[in-house]
Amino acid sequence: MYIIIEIFKRFENFFHENWHHWYILASIIVLENLLIIYFLKSVNLENFITYSFCIVLSLLTLLIWYKFKKIEKTPKGKIGFVVSIYCSEKNKENCIREDFVINLKKLIKNNNIENKFHFIEIRRHLSQQIDDVESASELMEKTKSLFIIYGRARHRNHEGKNYYFLELDGIVKHRPISKGNSDNLNIEFNELFPKKIQIPEDEDIFSFNITSEWVEFVSTYIIGIAAFCSGNIEYANSLYNSLNKRPINSKNSIDVYSKIKQRLPKRFAEINLVKAKNCLENWRQDKSFQNIENFSQYMASISTNIIFNDYELTLLKSIDL
Repeated sequence: MYIIIEIFKRFENFFHENWHHWYILASIIVLENLLIIYFLKSVNLENFITYSFCIVLSLLTLLIWYKFKKIEKTPKGKIGFVVSIYCSEKNKENCIREDFVINLKKLIKNNNIENKFHFIEIRRHLSQQIDDVESASELMEKTKSLFIIYGRARHRNHEGKNYYFLELDGIVKHRPISKGNSDNLNIEFNELFPKKIQIPEDEDIFSFNITSEWVEFVSTYIIGIAAFCSGNIEYANSLYNSLNKRPINSKNSIDVYSKIKQRLPKRFAEINLVKAKNCLENWRQDKSFQNIENFSQYMASISTNIIFNDYELTLLKSIDL
């Protein structure tokens, strides 16, 4: 009996790891067709009915297999948020998924501004292949997403204690921007985003929750910057506002939250500066008093102490309309 159970477990593991291959699909279709033919022949059904059953079941199997195998795409009008984390230990995969990935999904959903984010979790057989910028970028194209978090999770014993080791990275997509803006975005991303995390197994639930909150907060901030750089200033403003309204958890010792909160006034100033320039441009075309009023309001909200060394800001401040 023990041997039978062990064989069944090995078969289950093999199927779980290889179900996405064509030869598994072909094997399933052949096996189920043999069973159908054997059963229906035993009840003396006509060949036409037997073969019809075989064709229908084969097509149904193919559709189900394809549905689970294909890569989900971001719906039109949504912003794709992709998570691809591969765990080398299959028996620990559910723990990481339940405590980190699903919690991150809940945070994205609960803090979803204007219901724009669409969360996509990549299946194991695909996440195993996503291990560098090139493969992650290709996946972003396939999923039509704006942001991706990818990496590896390992369960190891270190100095007599079990740990989860997370190695994470991410990419944010944006329209072509200047090298300076691109470099600044990369600097902030690398500074704020948790690249390597070590979590004790006996504290996994709490630590995974903290990590998912950290990832979500930073991701929202980075997506806001990317949206601003791409010209979508209203959406960037809504993301910044959502972060600004959130209280900082006092029991959380991570200072990333405070850093982002301290940088938000500059981000709001950048947005108001763009809005002021737009109002000035509109005034030059229609001479509308409303544009003058809006220009003055936006400029009044910008402090020269927030945006340093901005010659354009100095010039705009000197304008008297």
